[in-house]
Amino acid sequence: MTKKTIEANEDFHLALLTLRNTPDNLPILEKNLEPHVINEKFYHSKLNTNSEKSKKYYNSKGTIKVRKDFEPGTLVRFQEKPKSSWQLGQIESKIRDRTYKILKQEGRYIIRNSLYIRNTDETVDNNFEVKQDNKTDYVYEPDSENNDVSGSDNDEHESDVSSSDESDIPEVTNENIRLKRQAKVPIKI
Repeated sequence: MTKKTIEANEDFHLALLTLRNTPDNLPILEKNLEPHVINEKFYHSKLNTNSEKSKKYYNSKGTIKVRKDFEPGTLVRFQEKPKSSWQLGQIESKIRDRTYKILKQEGRYIIRNSLYIRNTDETVDNNFEVKQDNKTDYVYEPDSENNDVSGSDNDEHESDVSSSDESDIPEVTNENIRLKRQAKVPIKI
C-alpha cells in the first residue's frame, strides 16, 4: 500500500483512512442477523458463569490475598490509621464481610477493615488488660460504602451521651464566644 501511494503521488494518511473504513465481507448466516427473544434465565446464568470464571482466573494469578476470617475473642494487632504503629486488641464481633469490631486495651471499641488487622501469637494472659470505658471509636474505612453500624454499642454510646449531667456544660457568655471571620471585598484592578 505504501508503494502504491508513493507511485501514485497520493496522501498516505488518506489511503490508511480508506483502508480502515473498508468493511470486511465476512460470511454470516442470515438467521443470525434476525432479531429474536433472549431467554432471561439462560442469559443471567451464562453471565454469572462467565463472571465466576473471570474471578477464578484473576485470583489464581496471586494478585489477590485471601484473608481468613477472625473469630470473636481472637487476640490481634491492628492499625488505627494507615501506616501507624500496630496496637494490641481483641476481636469483639464481625460486622460485615471484612469489617470487625475490635476491643482496644484502653477499653474502647474500634471498627477496622481486615486490611488493617493481623493475627498475633501473643497470649491474652500476659499482654491484654482492658480498662473499662466501653465506648466505640468509629474510624474511617477506605473500602466500605457505609460506616453506619447498628447494634447495642451504638445504643450504649447514645445513652452515655444523653445521661450526662447538665451542670457540667459551661455557660455561654460574650467572653467565650468565638468571633466569626469577616470577609473583605476583593480589590479590583
